Amino acid sequence: MFESLVSYQRVVRHDLTLKQAASTRKGGPVSIGSYYRTVRQARSNIESSAITILVAVGLGLIDQQEFRKLTEFAGRGLVDLDGFEAERAATLIEALVDKLVIPK
Repeated sequence: MFESLVSYQRVVRHDLTLKQAASTRKGGPVSIGSYYRTVRQARSNIESSAITILVAVGLGLIDQQEFRKLTEFAGRGLVDLDGFEAERAATLIEALVDKLVIPK
């Protein structure tokens, strides 16, 4: 889904057509309808996640300082990481999330 959102940003900027974006997906081309359905689902997932995080911060279930660190880290651009860097980033994100959420 992430790949579809990234390619859809290129569609919005007119760097790609919708047909090109649907035909260049990893795993093979899909119909435009299927591609757009994936984009809508990804957007909905992001919206739901954002709402969940905001509610958790508001309820004090997520530490605001640790959340700020996580968002600063994410803002540096995780898209361009190679395999090793992505693995290190995932480990760091996991550690931040463990600190972020109040223990069970």
